[in-house]
Amino acid sequence: MLGMEDEWAAYQLDAAAMTLAAYVAQARAEQRDVDALLDGKGDKSDAKKYRSTKGLARKTVKIPEGGVW
Repeated sequence: MLGMEDEWAAYQLDAAAMTLAAYVAQARAEQRDVDALLDGKGDKSDAKKYRSTKGLARKTVKIPEGGVW
């Protein structure tokens, strides 16, 4: 439909679209606010399920010049 010639990129787009569709279908089945999930603000019902990752990074890694590890 989009005229993508790269088969791998087309596959990745298909996979992303199916993942999003499954996510929305699950949210609808749970009667969650799909608009809030998709507008980037998130669903407030998930706010207390996960611990914040803020402050968990203890070490930084410097990538050598040229980007080769």
